[in-house]
Amino acid sequence: MAIISGELKLRDGDLDGSIADFNRAISLQPHHPAAYAGRAYVLHRKGDPEGAIADFTRAVELDPQLSTAYAARAFVRMSRGDLDRAIADFTQALALNRDDGMAYHGRGVARSHKGDLPGAVADYTEAIRIDPKLSAAWNNRGVMRARIDDLDGAIADFTAALQLDDRDEAAYTNRGATYEKRGDWAQAVADYQTALEVASPTWTLRSQVQTRLEHALEEEKARSVK
Repeated sequence: MAIISGELKLRDGDLDGSIADFNRAISLQPHHPAAYAGRAYVLHRKGDPEGAIADFTRAVELDPQLSTAYAARAFVRMSRGDLDRAIADFTQALALNRDDGMAYHGRGVARSHKGDLPGAVADYTEAIRIDPKLSAAWNNRGVMRARIDDLDGAIADFTAALQLDDRDEAAYTNRGATYEKRGDWAQAVADYQTALEVASPTWTLRSQVQTRLEHALEEEKARSVK
């Protein structure tokens, strides 16, 4: 019961109450992997990545088949820049569960940070195959395709992401940048304008996108007078 209570409190955002329940569960059942995994999620939310990694590690020691703990530990490690061990954890999670779309997506992100663009594209493709509604995977695969100059493929991916979430300022910006790279200034202008319209006033990239929009408008105007 303490584990279930801890999970419910975590879901409701009661982190202190949740960790108290998981601590009680561990004291009552010190060899229960779910208790350590649950406490690890709370510790990560509370800003203690080392504690989270330690608990996820204990969970997989107790249950080496617990694929979700490997994947969760991978995300924590990736957030700390430990990409090699994150990739190893994602790979282990996928060896246990080949249908974990988020693990493929996470490994794709880690591989992209390491500069392995083909590997990232392959992982994002698998994530999309498993969960076609994972808009982040479409967007991130588009970024990779743009970087390897597959501009049509990138635009198609950004468009798919926007069909799933038509208020995704990042996807509009990325598609606009790809149109810009292709020299399609009118489409770039449209996407930059929409990105600025749907983004929050405090969006950290607002000034950068505004600058790109102004440049695209100048290029579009220059071409219209030729």
